[in-house]
Amino acid sequence: MQRGIRSWLSERLLWVDGLGGLLAGVLVLLAFRWLSALHGLPERWILVVAAVNLTYGGLATYLARRRHRPVRWIGALAGANVFWMVGCLGIVFWHRGSITMYGVAHLIAEGAYVGGLGAWEWRWRSRLASPRFSAIESAD
Repeated sequence: MQRGIRSWLSERLLWVDGLGGLLAGVLVLLAFRWLSALHGLPERWILVVAAVNLTYGGLATYLARRRHRPVRWIGALAGANVFWMVGCLGIVFWHRGSITMYGVAHLIAEGAYVGGLGAWEWRWRSRLASPRFSAIESAD
């Protein structure tokens, strides 16, 4: 059973990363003023979170749609996810005097989510580059 879940996830990992990032980015962008107050963070930092989510979500979705995916692009996406995990922790540390428990929980959860995705993408980068894992064949 565990092998089946791993296989299913490895085939859809770029879609999970891409659509998750795009959804999170749009939701954060739509609610940035409310989230700023809830998290105890300046609005510009909430907008940074939205922009980063939209950027890596767009890249992951672009890669998921491609028939041929360069391994180096998947590696770059994995690295960006791990870099953003560190960025989330950095925001928590930088704003430790003002951030609320909701802000800490959000950024720690997001950091764990993208860090885990980045680790899996790095581990499965060769498999993800294989045309066999392309759910949608686009004209590349």
